Amino acid sequence: MTSSLQGQSIRLERESLHISSAERMNLEVPSGRIPAGIYVSIKLGETRRWRSAIRILSSNQSVMWSDTVTLSSHTSFELSFEIRASFELGRMLGHGEFIRKFETSWNELLDHGDGPFDLLFPPFDDICPSLTIKVAFAPTCEHDDSALLVDWVVAQCLVGHPDRAAALTNLARARLEGYIREDRQDIDCTISLFREALALRPQGHPDHPLSLYLLTEALTWRHNNQDTTADICESAQIYHELLPLCPEDTNIRSIAAGEDGVGYVIRECNDLPTDASDEGIHLRRTVLELCPLGHEDLPTALHELARAVEARFQQCGTIDDLDESIQIGRGVVRLCPEGHPRCDTYLNDLAVSLGFRFRYQGNSHDLCEAIPLYEDALRLCPVEHEFRGALLGNLGNVLRTRFNQHDDIRDLDRAISLHREALTLCPPGNPDRNTMLHNLALALDTRYDELLVGDDLNEAINMYRESLRVKQTDYSERHLTLSNLSSVLCSRFMQTQKNEDVEEAIGLCNEALAALPSLHPDRYFSYHRLQEAYLSRYQILHNPDDLSLVVENFRLASRHPTQGFPERILTALDWVEQAEDYEHESALEAYQLCLDLFDNHVMTRSSIISRREAAAAFRPARTLPSRAVANSGHWPLDSKLHMKTSSSHIQSMRYIAL
Repeated sequence: MTSSLQGQSIRLERESLHISSAERMNLEVPSGRIPAGIYVSIKLGETRRWRSAIRILSSNQSVMWSDTVTLSSHTSFELSFEIRASFELGRMLGHGEFIRKFETSWNELLDHGDGPFDLLFPPFDDICPSLTIKVAFAPTCEHDDSALLVDWVVAQCLVGHPDRAAALTNLARARLEGYIREDRQDIDCTISLFREALALRPQGHPDHPLSLYLLTEALTWRHNNQDTTADICESAQIYHELLPLCPEDTNIRSIAAGEDGVGYVIRECNDLPTDASDEGIHLRRTVLELCPLGHEDLPTALHELARAVEARFQQCGTIDDLDESIQIGRGVVRLCPEGHPRCDTYLNDLAVSLGFRFRYQGNSHDLCEAIPLYEDALRLCPVEHEFRGALLGNLGNVLRTRFNQHDDIRDLDRAISLHREALTLCPPGNPDRNTMLHNLALALDTRYDELLVGDDLNEAINMYRESLRVKQTDYSERHLTLSNLSSVLCSRFMQTQKNEDVEEAIGLCNEALAALPSLHPDRYFSYHRLQEAYLSRYQILHNPDDLSLVVENFRLASRHPTQGFPERILTALDWVEQAEDYEHESALEAYQLCLDLFDNHVMTRSSIISRREAAAAFRPARTLPSRAVANSGHWPLDSKLHMKTSSSHIQSMRYIAL
């Protein structure tokens, strides 16, 4: 039949290419690169070649063409079909990468008749490619060379050359492969090449999505090897741009949206340290948008956003941040499926946030919500669980706080029982034992204040002393133990009136202050404890110098800039009470400062309703305006307080009175 075909032509209609496998998979070419598309090359003899259009491989691993080509037999009766991967959807540099070949002859093709049939290519890695075609005789055409493509390679593409982007991409990919094989000195240059190629393929260019993906691949490899936070953050931003550009049924979409693509970036971002900056919070919001509803990493992404927003609240004191953090935390708990390994953490952290807000606003609803969250978390942590001790301590602390609000001794007794259990889980040598000692000592001190049982007070003192013995002098939180021990010694001094207790208490506070820099936030607590010590000694010995020292430490604590307005307002209110009780001349200053702080606190809220809520949290302050006006008659008419009370503080007084 060979002689009868001499000089004839056949018309070949290509219908589809299908690549099947036992499981759905992403097509990987031998080099491991991600193809932009697939094409078929038909080779006649040694020099003549025809190439199809490049098509995107769909998610079901098929490509549709439905086009026709006419091939002449005047050169050879033998021909071969090659499946090749292209790394550009637009203008292609070179031939791409070979995947599989099928060799046949004209006679074998024509023997299939006029209907479609499959060419079955050799399998590779359990993948079986097939090409569906139809073949028929066609009139001879002497001028069909326009359908032929001569193989060519660009050795060098200068700036402005239409193939420069492809050349840069190929060079960058080769260097990246070398980097992956431990030849790491080229990674910075490689990323620069990918960036230059991306700049040549702006949005709208058919290869823009692939260039975005290749850049993320290089960035994530550098992050993986060098732990470069900036690279993984940039990758998240790129994926945020890339995924909407990739249709759902395309190969690049399945790769980019897979575990090794955006999944890796999400997990790495979720593991980054909490960053309260605007940039850090923006990153968390970007990562969250990469996690659709039902995504396994969605609860963690939400949780990390909640932590970042709460950290900004702790830095800036804007209550709206804390409100948002709590709202997000509630969403995390709702999304967390039963049995999720971090469910106990999500419950605990939401409860902690509610505790923060209670301390700032005094709303008992937050306490009531926090307690069952801690209880649910505790049920998820059996005795051998590493976090059970911490959860016992947290639940005990919030029960003690509720006791301070509602005076239900059952809360305090339960808190002490929980703290004792937590302490048994932290034997000597355990790094958390110091915290457990503090928690139990604080609860015992609180119960002493309520029931005046000396055994509670002595046990608390012994626990603080144990803490000081087991911790070295360079322990970062030693100053807290010193201040707390000072407080319980003052309580015992008021009971026994033994001067050595109050003298030790004053010395401990001064030691704590000496260990802290001037703007350390914990100086506030040391000032507060020192004020308590001097006041205790004044109440017993009645030395006016001690009262002056009380006022000085009130002044230092309430003006300390590292603390939020609520703590400083409460300190100023206490100052007002003591100054009035002992008829000290600093009462005018205390009133003035209290109103100033209240003004500043209220104005951090964005609405009238939220300002009223902020004001309502300070129940002891509700009588402050009337008391200030009543007592102003005892002060000079030109005093600052008298002037303020009648002008700029009138708005604050309205809020307090509500």
